[in-house]
Amino acid sequence: SETRYDVNSGNATDEYIYNEKVDFYASGINFKAGVIAKPISFLRVGAAIHTPTYYNIEDRFYSEVSFEKTVGGDWEPIFYDLQTPFKFLGSLALVLGDKESKVKGTLSADYEYSDYSLMKFRTENILDETSVNSDINRFFRATNTLKLGGELKLGSLALRRGYAMMENPYKSNLNDASMQYVTGGFGIKSKHYFMDFAYAYSFGNSVYREYDTEEIKLKNTQHIAQVTLGVKF
Repeated sequence: SETRYDVNSGNATDEYIYNEKVDFYASGINFKAGVIAKPISFLRVGAAIHTPTYYNIEDRFYSEVSFEKTVGGDWEPIFYDLQTPFKFLGSLALVLGDKESKVKGTLSADYEYSDYSLMKFRTENILDETSVNSDINRFFRATNTLKLGGELKLGSLALRRGYAMMENPYKSNLNDASMQYVTGGFGIKSKHYFMDFAYAYSFGNSVYREYDTEEIKLKNTQHIAQVTLGVKF
């Protein structure tokens, strides 16, 4: 039998290396408008709309296989347009205390509605366009996103806490892209400097399918911490 060798180490192996590279170029435009009303001194009510974002996209794909030698090449670039869904947003905030209060803060709630089944794909190939748009309408649905947050100010110290929940945009068992977020942080502000620390923890589940359509269930978690420092002159 023939003995094969790794192209990098030179050692005998029955494995190969497969690489993929995708370059993604996109430009888009949209419009956002909103209004905030203050019916009473401690209450703020807001509403906003976000039009669909109209993207012009170019995908460039390269793949190669390395075994006894490396073989690969560029695929033809793909050009298409993508329209994201329309969004409606509503907000409500309670303002606690005033400028003279030693203890003050805010409690807020934000709601977002978006129908992902209304996304549109456009390309020069009308058959591909019709097929993709049919799949979008068949697999996606409207979602609700809820965000809750609060900030407590104790003099120069501010304490913050938040929670967010986004529903699954898929209406079948194709995938589960629902996510939850828990956030927290604090800030210190003086006449000459300020410092903010923020932490966000997100978690959710998803389904990934290999090339052979084997279903792999994933548990997604992410931790993000950020520190901002500033000096005033």
